[in-house]
Amino acid sequence: KLTEDLVQAKLVLAQGQSEREVLQHKLLKANTRQRAVALRMTDLEIKLAEANDHHAESDELKAGAFMEAMQQQERRIRELEEALDSRQQQPSPSSSRGLKMAVPSFGGKGADTREPATHPVEVGARAAMAPARS
Repeated sequence: KLTEDLVQAKLVLAQGQSEREVLQHKLLKANTRQRAVALRMTDLEIKLAEANDHHAESDELKAGAFMEAMQQQERRIRELEEALDSRQQQPSPSSSRGLKMAVPSFGGKGADTREPATHPVEVGARAAMAPARS
């Protein structure tokens, strides 16, 4: 009977060790998978951060280009206003033989009352703004 108990104890011990080894192997595999997932997650986070940085840089470039275009337009408006002011300060429009600037007429108060435009672009612009006739 003692021998049977010893054999039974050794069998239980062997089964316990076998289960322990299986569980250790499973734990090792789980740790390996966890590390692989963490590494993949880190790689994706880095790629996401780089993509966001790229979009931010792209947005900054677009904003800079837009700002530059707006500044150029504002400079051009100031130049045109200064040119208009200087022409309005000249003594007589009939005595100056410079270029004529056609101001489009939108009708109503302050409409353009100068002579008709002769330049093809000015004529086309005035035709496009003229009311349709039936």
